[in-house]
Amino acid sequence: MTKRELIRELTQQFPHLSPQQAEAVVKAVFAVLTEALACGEGIELWGFGSFGVKQHGPRAVRDPRTGAVLAVPAKTVPFFRVAKALRKRVDEQGELRQGEKGTVDTSDGSPHQH
Repeated sequence: MTKRELIRELTQQFPHLSPQQAEAVVKAVFAVLTEALACGEGIELWGFGSFGVKQHGPRAVRDPRTGAVLAVPAKTVPFFRVAKALRKRVDEQGELRQGEKGTVDTSDGSPHQH
């Protein structure tokens, strides 16, 4: 789903919102989330997941082409951890889609086509 599709979905679910208002809401939410992560804060969205930042220390790596050792500086990167409820929902939907494709898990765990 793209940002544009998200805005369209909001205007369909909330007809009192104009597309411009829905876009402003989406942009505001992303701006708040981005600012929180930039400040090193965690974000928890119950039933969806949590966003946070991780610190990676400096390290030495080897260039596979030349074999030279290079120094990679420390960095801070964002990460997402999916909530258990969302993971379960996605897994259930994946199982439904696999069933539509005609795959069935046998008792030994290997999928077979019909």
